[in-house]
Amino acid sequence: MVAETVVTECRQEAATVMWESDVRSSDTGLFLSRPAAPDRTAAAPLAAPSAAAGGAARAPSVLIVDDDDSLREMLHELLERDGRLHVAGEARDGRDAIEAAARLRPDAILLDHQMPDLTGLEILPALRRQAPAAVVVMLSGDPDADLARRATEAGADAFFQKGTRLLHLLDSVVALVCPVHAAGRPL
Repeated sequence: MVAETVVTECRQEAATVMWESDVRSSDTGLFLSRPAAPDRTAAAPLAAPSAAAGGAARAPSVLIVDDDDSLREMLHELLERDGRLHVAGEARDGRDAIEAAARLRPDAILLDHQMPDLTGLEILPALRRQAPAAVVVMLSGDPDADLARRATEAGADAFFQKGTRLLHLLDSVVALVCPVHAAGRPL
């Protein structure tokens, strides 16, 4: 079993929160991560002022990128039903993903690796330029550990094999986006 330390940061009501935990591989997926990028400290807050301060908190936004319509729909439904994340948009290929990331500036991007026009690895640098503060989680049907390594070296915050339990994927994305939002469900 491989263990790695994950460090993410989240701006919550003008305070930066650092979060650390051990993440391990499982039978259903490999979760690798890289340390949070230095420029992420300048990211906008992920939540609006709390209800106590007169505003309603918003769930972090997610862009779902996958050429498989049924998988996109399933992920969208799961995220919306859970309520800890809000689906800001969807894209079915690399070009649409880059445009959507620039337009939406999501807090997280669920990125399929294998798509018809450009791969997730090919568009990752452009996504990082368009949405530098976004947590990028790459998904792939390919169990290649070298692909997971290349993805995280290229800037993905995490890599999961398709087939990973969806609730595990959801909990991990929530924990990466902002640990404050992860308190609702144990990881």
